[in-house]
Amino acid sequence: MATETAPSSASFSVTLEGLDDALAQIPNVDRRNQLMRYAVTKIAAKVQSLAMHRIAVRTGTTRRTIRMTVEGAGAGIAARVGILEATAQSRVGLYLEKGTGIYGPKGQRIYPTHARALRWPVGAKGEVRLTGTHTSAHARSGKAEFAFARSIRGMRAQPFLQPAIDEAQATYWPEVLREVRELAFGTAGMPGVGPAEVA
Repeated sequence: MATETAPSSASFSVTLEGLDDALAQIPNVDRRNQLMRYAVTKIAAKVQSLAMHRIAVRTGTTRRTIRMTVEGAGAGIAARVGILEATAQSRVGLYLEKGTGIYGPKGQRIYPTHARALRWPVGAKGEVRLTGTHTSAHARSGKAEFAFARSIRGMRAQPFLQPAIDEAQATYWPEVLREVRELAFGTAGMPGVGPAEVA
């Protein structure tokens, strides 16, 4: 059983140990698939929640792009968690996860491609703004300031997906397995989830 996490082009593949063993004794294939989908959905939702909590936030836009999907059925079920759409914010999420420049996957300084220098907005108190533009009121006041450089080192990674996966797998997966075993062999139905919602 694998959970795949993919922000833009970064991806992580995770094997969820123990689920097949827990469900192997259930003779009803439909019930087995239902519980498998329930377990994968539950752990993927936990990874999404942890990633949303861990991501570096300025305005919350990148956080809101973290999505979860569950696809397939039976042994082929897979969950995807991450920034799954190709937008400007998905690039920000990828930069946060992997780093940029000398700290990122390419390991090289960042140079301008269409100008002689890089330019980015600097906030009122001198803080660097990595995304967005100045508010129109700030720009109209004539106080908009910019920083310039011929190249920059980049930004260190601030991972949020891999730590979320690690925490979910170590802390919450045993709990989900226990719950699935109780649902499979106990008398209780799935809490808050009807058969039509899980199947």
